[in-house]
Amino acid sequence: AKDKTVTWTSSDTNIITVNNGEITAVAKGTAKVTVTTVNGHSAEATITVEDPEVSSITLSSNLNINIWAQGQFTATIQPENARDKTLTWTSSNTNIAIVDENGLVTGVGGGEVTITATSVNGITASATVTVETPYPVCQDNKNEKEPNPPELRGDMIPVVYNSSTGSWEKADMNGKWYDYSNQVWANAVTIANSTKREEYKTASAGTAIPLSDINTMLVWIPRYSYTLGNTYGCHLNGSGASVPSKATPGAFDIKFVDQNTTEMGAGKYTGNIPEGYFTPSSFCWGDTCDDETTRNDAGNIELPGIWISKFEITGSISNITSLPILNPIRSQTIANFFNNIKSRLNGTNGNTTYGLSGNYDAHMIKNTEWGAFTYLSQSKYGKYGNKSFGGVNKEVYVNNDNFYYTGCSGGGPSAGVANECTYKWNVFPGGTGASTTGTIYGIYDANGGTNEHVMGNYNNLTTASSFTAMPARRYYNLYKNATTSIKGDAMIADGTSGFYNDYAGLSYFLSTGPWIARGQHRNEGSIAGLFSYYGSSNNSHGAYTTRFAIATW
Repeated sequence: AKDKTVTWTSSDTNIITVNNGEITAVAKGTAKVTVTTVNGHSAEATITVEDPEVSSITLSSNLNINIWAQGQFTATIQPENARDKTLTWTSSNTNIAIVDENGLVTGVGGGEVTITATSVNGITASATVTVETPYPVCQDNKNEKEPNPPELRGDMIPVVYNSSTGSWEKADMNGKWYDYSNQVWANAVTIANSTKREEYKTASAGTAIPLSDINTMLVWIPRYSYTLGNTYGCHLNGSGASVPSKATPGAFDIKFVDQNTTEMGAGKYTGNIPEGYFTPSSFCWGDTCDDETTRNDAGNIELPGIWISKFEITGSISNITSLPILNPIRSQTIANFFNNIKSRLNGTNGNTTYGLSGNYDAHMIKNTEWGAFTYLSQSKYGKYGNKSFGGVNKEVYVNNDNFYYTGCSGGGPSAGVANECTYKWNVFPGGTGASTTGTIYGIYDANGGTNEHVMGNYNNLTTASSFTAMPARRYYNLYKNATTSIKGDAMIADGTSGFYNDYAGLSYFLSTGPWIARGQHRNEGSIAGLFSYYGSSNNSHGAYTTRFAIATW
């Protein structure tokens, strides 16, 4: 033939299409394909398009995963040319494991669960997933108690932070000015100038209070009981590591309790059920609170909570403040710290520059009070529960500022090289990551910055402190050896020693340095942190400061 050109056509392009003799099946059915020459000769063929359905599904082998870990199922479908291979994945118990549209399984609770893949024509295949819990899941707390409301004393002003204006404002006491479930711990301030103090007392909610008018910033730690899931805590909604260790510990189970509730459990689960709750002695004010056998002695007062200074103390020893981006007070003996905090902050309304009055006691922070905010931070109410931070960044970020400035952050938990305030306290997330909440509402400078003296003493030794005699027992924690401690103090008693690989050592404790220091130094990097502790003898050294607490009842 002189011209061999042909034309191809389909009688129904909804079923088949044809291009230069190449046929493509579009849908199930029958159609004719015709080939026609230029002079009109033609030939045709009938094409039947079958639509094979899925006849079988085979899943990869059963899975064993840890809680909050993931495992992937793969599905083999027969016949291979099945037109619609779409599968729907389901879990028989979403409290144990969940599965996404691609067969990716996430363990959420201990036990066994069946994962099923279903095709569009109803063919199914199933496999078993076993979810193991190397440490327990934190309690659900569906009926959890609200935290005790902050007890303001004298002219304390409750405040909230306005992120739009970057300023602190007077809080609306009739509104929700704190939310511990979302890491918004209650904050308050004291005002130095008595005239302005009166103005702010009567000012409406939302009134801005500049830092220049504030002399101390305070954070409320409500009374709670705690229990540890096991050696390394409990699982919290997938936070932290799937397998806990000292380097990446889990959460602490915390429940808020009222002032009349004191629990004396072991502080640890005996299995996977949250039990054995213990109420820390930091919420007891008296001379014999630290000993569980004497805690109920007459004269001891159970507290609804305690206030902690938001920053290390700043200003001067005769005019103590607690403010950000200032050099902390240093080069003082423990007695100077203790006596000046006690004498400056305590007094009747109008007789001090703090305006405090009523049933309270302001004092240099005790070691157990340090533990109180540390444990709360390592719970769902603190930075550990803050979804903006994951993995190792659950740890409070280090303050590695060259000049020890308060409220600074290196932008990570182990930024060991001193720098010049890489992130300030109000910058998210590099700055707020240095607080105990991961928000601006937490306590700062507890990891790095300047070493902090706390009132914890070995055997009532006054060595190098400039105390001529020890103060009343309610003002310090007494330790009698270097291998045990007081429950809730974030050292040895609950097995939290070395959490996050923080430094743990009382090498001086039994000899020349009978005082405890916390938090570590700006250059200590990975060994600094809330769980860091050591014995100290250099009590007036320029690298040491402290902070204060206020007990209210």
